[in-house]
Amino acid sequence: MTKPEDIHRWAASEAKRGAFAEVVLAGDAIGVPVLPVKGVLTAQLFYPDPADRVMVDIDVRARPRDLARLCAAGEARGWERIEHSYAYACAAFKVLEERVELETHVGPPGFCGLTVDAMLARATRHVEPFGVPHLQPELHDHALMLIVNAFKDQLVSASDGGLVDLARMAELPEFSFPILAGRAQEAGVAALTWLVAEWMIEKRAEPRWRGLLDALGGRPPRPLWSKAFHALARPEAPPSLALRLLVRAAPDRISMRTNALAATVAWWGEALVTQPALAVERVAGRKKKEEG
Repeated sequence: MTKPEDIHRWAASEAKRGAFAEVVLAGDAIGVPVLPVKGVLTAQLFYPDPADRVMVDIDVRARPRDLARLCAAGEARGWERIEHSYAYACAAFKVLEERVELETHVGPPGFCGLTVDAMLARATRHVEPFGVPHLQPELHDHALMLIVNAFKDQLVSASDGGLVDLARMAELPEFSFPILAGRAQEAGVAALTWLVAEWMIEKRAEPRWRGLLDALGGRPPRPLWSKAFHALARPEAPPSLALRLLVRAAPDRISMRTNALAATVAWWGEALVTQPALAVERVAGRKKKEEG
């Protein structure tokens, strides 16, 4: 006998699927490609029952140059704008009653060398599971994006859903740790990728992730920085300001660290003016990470 809560979960999953299809149609109407990432896609691909993948919003990536046009097209179709950050080049809308987050970078601007343009270039076109022609990110690009996303939340605050997604991706026969390591090194995020692999092994009991450590060279790319992260990232304590600053220093290249920190400062200044309560919560570490 079907339980009411099962029907509710199925309906919620279907609503998010429909909301993403609406974003695709809006983009197609103006020639703007979009990518589904995180839960809205992984629920359909990696779970026997998509309703088992908990999520509260729909994550979409678009090119930075397309964001303004996509937002305008969405508003013309009746989307309700909830948030907009010029510093982070992102926006959030209510689409068919579902929250959709439109972002244009992998992590904060400047944080990762993997661009949405590169992800789109390697993406492949599908019809299912959304019922409309759409692009899906290449497997290793998607995995690297999930790694960056988990790390920017200091791992201790990362959503459980994203970490489960990573574990399930690594079980696929076409998944390759050497390819993922190469993407991480090319994108300038090898050091943080090493820490996420360690976290998967030690905290998530996923021993297969030792293959990524081996592919990254068998030793931490930045040992002193990694040691500092381990000292500050404690699951029993809320993330400190020192840990947040250390996370912003995660990119392998100095220029990337500078750009990531500048974007964060710009976001905080913008939020102090437009959303002061949110700015204080983020800095104080009181904003809970939601499943995505």
